Parts: sequence; C-alpha cells; structure tokens
Amino acid sequence: MTHTDLPIHKHLAQTLNDRLSLLRKTPESILLLGADGHLRQLLQQRYPKTKLTEIDARAEWLAHSAQINPTNLLNKLTQKHQQIQQNWQDKLPENNYQMLISNLTLSFSHDLTDTFTNWANALQTDGMLFFTHLGQDSLPEIRALLNTENIAHSTPLLMDMHDLADSLPSQYFYDIIADTAQLVLTYNNSETLIQDLNHLNAWQLLNIADNDLTRVQSLIQAAHHSGSLTQIILETQFLHAIKKIQLPENEQVVQFYRNKEINR
Repeated sequence: MTHTDLPIHKHLAQTLNDRLSLLRKTPESILLLGADGHLRQLLQQRYPKTKLTEIDARAEWLAHSAQINPTNLLNKLTQKHQQIQQNWQDKLPENNYQMLISNLTLSFSHDLTDTFTNWANALQTDGMLFFTHLGQDSLPEIRALLNTENIAHSTPLLMDMHDLADSLPSQYFYDIIADTAQLVLTYNNSETLIQDLNHLNAWQLLNIADNDLTRVQSLIQAAHHSGSLTQIILETQFLHAIKKIQLPENEQVVQFYRNKEINR
C-alpha cells in the first residue's frame, strides 16, 4: 500500500481535479510531482491530449502508480505519459511545463524556498501551480502525546495557510490563492493508524528524531488500544498560483494597445 491508497490522498486528488474545471485553458504539458495513479487518471480524463510527466524519488511508488489505469500503447508511442525517478531536491527541467501539480509532497522538502524556486523554474511563463499540504492545526492528538511524554519535536513544515502562501517567492508567482479545510480520520486498529502516519510522512512533518521513532510508534499504538487515540485531525490546505514572467534586472514589459474607433 502507498500513500496514494489513502482515503485522504484520494479525497485531495479529487478536490484538485474538481478545481481544474474553473480553468479555460488546456495545458499542453503537466508535471505531476509525486507518483499518483489516481490523480493521473483524473488528469488524463480531463486533458486527454496533454503530455503528462510523473516524477517521484521512490521506484516502488512509480511502479504502483503505473498499475492504476496503465498507460496505453498510443500514449507510450506518443510519449503523452512518462515517469521519471529522481530525488526530491534534484533540479527539475527548466521552463518545461504549463502546469505543476503536487499532492502532499511538500512534506519531503528540506527548504521551502529552494523547493518553490525549483517548482517555479520548471514552469513556463503564466504556468499554473496547484498543490496541497497539511497545515499547522494538523495532528494535534499526536503532538499532545509527544508533549506528555517529553519527546522532542517541532513543526516547521506545518504552517499557517497565509504564511505558506507568503513563502511562495514573490518574484516568481502572482495571483496566489489559498484555502483550508479540516478532516477527521477515525481508526479501528492501530496498525492502520501507524501505516497512514508513515505514508503521510508525519515523522518528518513532526521532525521526530530517528532514535525516538520506535518509541513514538509504540506509544501511539498503546494510546489507540486504550481508546485515547482513535482519531487524527488533518488541516488540509489548497494553494494555487501563476508563474510570473522573468525579466533581466531593470527591464520591464512594454505593451502596445491598438486604438479603437467607435462610430455612432
């Protein structure tokens, strides 16, 4: 099972796809950052003629995505869909895509500025950025348990929605729009809870040391068995923005407008 099997991930993928219905322009190229067979399937249904590239650092996730609605022979021959394995911090192909979509992959970022700059460079001018992330009100139950047990943690990546929007470099993006919603997940067994936290990359989001991880998972399982931890709350964030034109220093766009004569 990968994170793309999670109900939360499928829900966000569907929500992202629904929001694309507001767009009038069909992108010629899309970068799907993070292997995601469900979202890819939705995108291919919406944009059947668009070239779509999936990039992920994990070969097994790319393989799992490929099993969901496998790419047909025509798409392979025309290279309408391709998969690339590369590390999250690696430089993306520059000026190559008209849309970049990321569903819950920002948790793998080590530096938001570097990540957003990389994303911006991958987009063409007026290219569209859509991504989801988890906000500062996520996982309060887990954080309370860590506080009770005096386990060191921090949440630099769990940000306020407005702070996250402000962290998008102003020299790269404009028309930044963000909104948020709360989801509550209930678990019947602790194994599924731990599995979902693993796939959400919760340990990096909470900045838990590797030598504390086994203890933390044991505490979560014990809390679930006692009935004190059967739910987790996730603050889901949706953001989109448009890539600015990049000009050399001290240069600006000059626009000419045709005069219109109106006879009455």
